[in-house]
Amino acid sequence: MPYLRASVRLGDRNNDSDVAIYDVKFYPYASPDAKPVFACTGGRDTFVCRPSSSADDPIEILQHFRDDDDKAALNSLVWSRDPDTGDPLLCVSGEIAKIRIIDVKSGSITRTLVGHGAGINDLVVSPRSPSVLASASEDHSIRLWNLDATYQKRPCAALLVGEGHKQAVLSISFHHTGKYLISGGQDLAVNLWVVPDVPDENAGTDNTTSIHFPHFASSEIHADYVDWCDAIPP
Repeated sequence: MPYLRASVRLGDRNNDSDVAIYDVKFYPYASPDAKPVFACTGGRDTFVCRPSSSADDPIEILQHFRDDDDKAALNSLVWSRDPDTGDPLLCVSGEIAKIRIIDVKSGSITRTLVGHGAGINDLVVSPRSPSVLASASEDHSIRLWNLDATYQKRPCAALLVGEGHKQAVLSISFHHTGKYLISGGQDLAVNLWVVPDVPDENAGTDNTTSIHFPHFASSEIHADYVDWCDAIPP
C-alpha cells in the first residue's frame, strides 16, 4: 500500500509564502540509472527538484524560476530538449496566454511563444519529437509549435480550430505514435485530431497550416466538462 514519506512546502523562503502547485512532471529523457528529477509549477513559480535520501531535507530544489508577470498564474508544464545540445528545457504556461521556454541549465527564459487569445490550460510534447509542442487554450483552439530554432521567427506550426471545440479546451494528449491528438473541453466534447507533419510545406511562412475538422468528435456523451484525457500507450 502507498504511504507518505515526506511533505514539503515550496515557496519564497524570504517571506515563507506558500505556492499552490498545479502541475508536476518527471524529466522523461534521463537514462534509466539517473536520479529522478521533476518539475512543478504554480502561481509565478516553477521549481526543478530531486528527491533526497535526507530525512531533514527530503527534496532538493535544483532550480527556481519566477515569472516577471504578476498575473502569470502558471498551471501547466512539460519537459522538452534542445534539438542541438540535448539540454533540458521546460515549457510553462497559464492564464497569461504565453508559453515560456526555460533553459534549465542556465536558469533563463530563452523564448516566449505568443499567439493564443486567452489563457492556456494544458501543454504536451509529441513522442515523435521533443521539438513539437501542443497547447490547449481558453480561446477554443489547439496550437502546434515547432521549437526548432530554424523556425524561431514563426514558431506556430499549425492551428487545430474551427469545427472542433466550441468552448475552452481543457486537456490534450498525443497518441504514442504522435500521429493523433485527443482533446477534451468545457463544451463536454472529446475530439480526435490527425496531427499534420511538423515541419510541413507552410513552415516558416505566414500561411500557418489550419485543421478545421477533427477526425472524430463525441456528441451528447458527457454531462459535464472533460478536464482530463489521455491516449493510453499499447
